[in-house]
Amino acid sequence: MKFNYFKGRYLSSGLHLVVYVVCVCFGLLFMSQYRFSDTVPLAGDEWEYQSIAVNLIHDHGFPVSGCYEDSSVYKFRYQPGVNADQTWHNFYDKGRGYDFYRNPVYPFFVAAVYRICGVSPDILRLVQFLLLILAGSLLPYLCCRMSLPRGMLIGMMAYVAFLILDHSYASEVMCEALIVVYTIAFVWAYVVLGHRQRMSDAFVLGVMMGIGLLLKNYFLPLFIFIAAYELYLAFISKKAPKSNVLSLIMGIILTILPWSIYANHELDKVKPGHAVILITSQGDDVLLGSNNEYSSDGLWHPEWSSYPGSFYDRPEIKAHAGWWQTCSFYYHDPASVPYYFSSKIMMGLFATWSQLAFYLSVLSYVIVNKVKRRLLLLIPVIALAVVALATGGHIHSLLIGIADSGLNIHHRLRYPLIAITIATLWMYFRIQVRQAYRLPYICWSLLANFVLLTLIFYGNSRITGVVDFICLIVAFYNCSEIISMLRQGRLQGK
Repeated sequence: MKFNYFKGRYLSSGLHLVVYVVCVCFGLLFMSQYRFSDTVPLAGDEWEYQSIAVNLIHDHGFPVSGCYEDSSVYKFRYQPGVNADQTWHNFYDKGRGYDFYRNPVYPFFVAAVYRICGVSPDILRLVQFLLLILAGSLLPYLCCRMSLPRGMLIGMMAYVAFLILDHSYASEVMCEALIVVYTIAFVWAYVVLGHRQRMSDAFVLGVMMGIGLLLKNYFLPLFIFIAAYELYLAFISKKAPKSNVLSLIMGIILTILPWSIYANHELDKVKPGHAVILITSQGDDVLLGSNNEYSSDGLWHPEWSSYPGSFYDRPEIKAHAGWWQTCSFYYHDPASVPYYFSSKIMMGLFATWSQLAFYLSVLSYVIVNKVKRRLLLLIPVIALAVVALATGGHIHSLLIGIADSGLNIHHRLRYPLIAITIATLWMYFRIQVRQAYRLPYICWSLLANFVLLTLIFYGNSRITGVVDFICLIVAFYNCSEIISMLRQGRLQGK
């Protein structure tokens, strides 16, 4: 019997291994073209991760930020345009001491690399690049396990695009590279283990969810939803064993609890009477910095705290919790809600090439399924994609509001663009429900999770880009289906 090895999920283990090795070799060849710096910029978040890791390997405690060793040990470099003296002044005076603002997994990972290889940021970046390659090489196998038609081929194309578009995460001493690796691993584990009805598999997933929360708070809405859904299945619909959901929750608790106990114990020594820390202490700061009178562009603006006249600086406002202050801000200025939230959407969800490919492929798929005999309707979509590539992304830049004309085109486009996108996605989901293929719910849940994060906090392509691989899988799947229908003659124009 003739069998197409690029179709379906039932491929031999040997072929999967060969494809994985080929993908890894391609990634190593791709990585060999890059050279990384052996210093870390003394700015942004990188200096904090770097100092926490270096201080840990020199036995100054964890997580402790600031300069406890000679400045050369940290391998910092000054940023152009930043006053060096003031930078070091802020570094010593404001960054010294326990720093429970950051999640613990990434600085601990950096410290582990430095413990083995010495304080060498270039080796750290190479390790991060290698992890991206090893995780990304799972995409062909993952697409096959999802039962995608032509899954192996779709996964290989998504992997190549993933390396080209997202390899820059490896060049930063930031947690996003590890988050991308974790996200791929979690989707793989959920697809492979999630359908099994075993307590041990549920416990492993719970531990992975706990590790994800200790890595970054990005996953909190998703994991709350998963836990609530599993509780519903176990105790209301009776479709899942109660022991499984209890194992899942136990895995989460046992992973987070040791860190929570340690963090509160250490912070008690220097700040008695502090608020209880479950994972980190950054929630209110990020929430208020994302929703204030200076964040109309959809970005994070913590500078509100430097101005006495800010809304959150009022005594009757600052006495409440962060979520109450945020709701109060929009309650006092309801007219700003559409503009603020549309800005967040544009800056976070129309901000990467992968997202653009996702939207264009979904639009094309809907057109060819709804209007099968009018292929000419695809011409504007194809033209937009070609022009976007030919102009180096200038059209893409225009969509996210970086137009240099004085016509404010971005503000005129945002509302119809968002409305068209929502309508198109709705039609796409309705088509997919009727099709044999549906992307696993965990993938759509991950995308929905980052949409929710963008709306609650702020738009940032560095954050939403960690799920680019899902956008690429959907984009290549849609393209393959359109080509397949064209080959079958289902789209003959009049």
